[in-house]
Amino acid sequence: MIQKFLRRVDRSLKSRDVSNISGLFEPGFMFKRCQGNYDKNQTINLLTHPNFDPNRFLAIYKSVQSMGPSSIEFKAMVFGFRPNYIEAAFSLNKKFQQLEWGVILEPQCKVLRTDPRYSVEEKGLRLITRFASAQESRDASRIYGLFEEDFAFKGCKGIYNRGELTGLLFKIPAKQKLVFNLLSFWEYGSSNFFNVKINGIENYEMDVVFDMSNDSEEVSGGGILNCDQSHS
Repeated sequence: MIQKFLRRVDRSLKSRDVSNISGLFEPGFMFKRCQGNYDKNQTINLLTHPNFDPNRFLAIYKSVQSMGPSSIEFKAMVFGFRPNYIEAAFSLNKKFQQLEWGVILEPQCKVLRTDPRYSVEEKGLRLITRFASAQESRDASRIYGLFEEDFAFKGCKGIYNRGELTGLLFKIPAKQKLVFNLLSFWEYGSSNFFNVKINGIENYEMDVVFDMSNDSEEVSGGGILNCDQSHS
């Protein structure tokens, strides 16, 4: 699967077609560099810049690991952007064959990220990317797969289990796009916590917190923090 996708990347870059290149990335794609991040539009601008030579581009994957039913992570050596190469990790959505996020894994960075799964920040970025992607897909099974089996979410009008929250999210009209922003993150004991701002549900900003086990990519619980403004 990864080799086939990388061949598609090579063809898209050489085509110089913005729509083809755009199709390689999910809407919420984020690439973590040593100094700052690139979102999807910035990444496309880089790959279509006149100074970028697609004929010098080459990506060789080194390892692959499935991250559940919806995503697969891989590490690759990428040539064409520097005199030598960069090592990076990426997450690929299996169904839509689009990149969800990427992160540089090289020692030139001040903070060496040997594996993005062990970074709480990267885990939070993956979480909001998966939320946005699942919501836009209109696929109830993908939304359902975001949560652990015994998931519980404390809303302002009660507590919702996995199936109930999936039903609420699935009922949101397709034209009503949700925007997720990671505000803060922290680790406590065996859990990771993420404070996320959600825009697009009715006419207010929803301030929520999610928690996940250190060894899981599924949300185990959560709740709304600003019930004075919320109605859920």
